[in-house]
Amino acid sequence: MTVKDPEQVRVVAPSNLNAGYTFNVTTEDGRTLNVRVPIGGVVKGEPFNAEVVINNDDGGDTTLFPPAM
Repeated sequence: MTVKDPEQVRVVAPSNLNAGYTFNVTTEDGRTLNVRVPIGGVVKGEPFNAEVVINNDDGGDTTLFPPAM
C-alpha cells in the first residue's frame, strides 16, 4: 500500500488566517471543498496551496487522500 500526499488546491487567502484554520472554497467546476491553512498562516490576498480536508462524524477532520490507483 502506498500513502499518497493529501490533495491540495491553489487558493487566494480571503483574509489574514492562522495556520490550521479551515474554511470552504468553491472550485471552478462548482465543487465545494473544505481546506486547511498551512503552517505559518497566510495574509489576505496571498496565494497558497491549501490541504483539502473532510469532516468525520465525530466532529474532527481528516486529511482527504486521493483514491488509490
